[in-house]
Amino acid sequence: KLVDIADFCAGTGGMLSEARRCVENHNTDAEIQLYGQELMDESFAICQADMIMKGESSENIRLGNTLSEDKFRGEKFRFLISNPPYGVTWKDEEKVIKQEAELGFDGRFGAGTPRVSDGSLLFL
Repeated sequence: KLVDIADFCAGTGGMLSEARRCVENHNTDAEIQLYGQELMDESFAICQADMIMKGESSENIRLGNTLSEDKFRGEKFRFLISNPPYGVTWKDEEKVIKQEAELGFDGRFGAGTPRVSDGSLLFL
């Protein structure tokens, strides 16, 4: 059975690796695919390297700002994990986020948007 796990604040990929281990411990027959997106160049490179060293494909690890550059638009995932940056402002992405919020639940921000000074709720 396919189990796809996504982390859109992937960092160096530690949570993705741990999620894989957890699923494997409970279901040895699962076909696991990992997906991640990371904003910081260095963390992105480490995450890709970590995936390769563990025999994973690094193809599904993407570089970009999750809030303004959704690299997996339209994709659906069985599991989402994340440790989003708390207290981060989204002022630089405000225009793009508000445009998508106008789409309602056809976009990612249908539930509404938090104050600009704390974007952690945008990652839910």
